[in-house]
Amino acid sequence: MKAHLFAQGKSPVWFFVAEWGNLASVVGLLVSLVGLAITIFGFLMTWRRQRRFQEETKQAVRNAAEKIALQVLATGAEDLHRLLTAAVDAVLSQQWPRLLDKCRDARVYALRLIGNPHLTDDEQISLQEGADDLTLVVKYIETKKLTPNPPAGFHAPKREAIDKLMAAVATMQARLANLQWED
Repeated sequence: MKAHLFAQGKSPVWFFVAEWGNLASVVGLLVSLVGLAITIFGFLMTWRRQRRFQEETKQAVRNAAEKIALQVLATGAEDLHRLLTAAVDAVLSQQWPRLLDKCRDARVYALRLIGNPHLTDDEQISLQEGADDLTLVVKYIETKKLTPNPPAGFHAPKREAIDKLMAAVATMQARLANLQWED
């Protein structure tokens, strides 16, 4: 048969292609379709895993941001309490310029803390009221205590305003300490 094929000018390869070419094309198409299906399946599985990983990453970032905000609030409350304690010490020692500085700084700290998402509504109100009271304390110090021969003692309602804010901050610190132990 080979001699016959050569006599007609056809090689054995040509014979194979002529006889089996259609079948090979169909088999090749089927293999390509199976390969395409496997590729699509793999792509979908990878995409699904990637979306799940993105969601897990977003949640981890949210959790970290919440912990950071809680820590920032705890640190800010500690700093505010320290400033208020120094202000009370300045009142007791009648160091009016030092008291002025501490009250100004405490007011700024109180205002910075107000926007923290971990504060309760009552704490936000207490901080806002405390900042407003500190504004009045600062004005009192500037007009009554930083003059030549200032009057002795300190105006009781102004001292009470400082003490009230100090108590609110201490309560906030206790709540924050409990929150940190829960996490």
